[in-house]
Amino acid sequence: MSTAAFVHIFYDSWVVGTVRVVVHNLGPVNPGAQVSHNHWTISLLVGGNKHILDFWGPHFSVRLDMQPVGPQNGQLFISFHQYLVSQSATRYFDFEINLGFRVTVRQVKVLLQARGRHRYSMTEHGGCQHWCWTIIHDFCEAGIIPSIAAEQLRLEMENNYSLTLPPIRHKIEQGHFY
Repeated sequence: MSTAAFVHIFYDSWVVGTVRVVVHNLGPVNPGAQVSHNHWTISLLVGGNKHILDFWGPHFSVRLDMQPVGPQNGQLFISFHQYLVSQSATRYFDFEINLGFRVTVRQVKVLLQARGRHRYSMTEHGGCQHWCWTIIHDFCEAGIIPSIAAEQLRLEMENNYSLTLPPIRHKIEQGHFY
């Protein structure tokens, strides 16, 4: 169980404006192959607070990243980044926070912990897609993002994204929550 991700940190009070699901390219599946390994994460694009913009500038995000490490083969890492899109990103999908809804990074962390989303075992070949989809589904249920977002994303997640090829259909690896 990864509880270090829930420790209070300086960006917890920051307001989230957009939820971005990011597909990272981890390189070819085999040497010389054009098909890429993908890793999926969620970025919370934060801003709009004058003290944040004055100190950090306008381009930063907080990443929610379930990685295949730890005793149950899944550990949640939450980290601050001074960019909106990672250089390893092949694709990303944005979901704006619902109009009139205000959510902070801390509130997102509370939701993840309350629903046990830090307790996840990945599969031999992944599981990060399913984890991301579950979080997006949770955000939809909580009214944070539009209710249709999870289903829209599900269709996109049934693809492998490479740098030089069109999307290739593939099965989503599904780990399990414990």
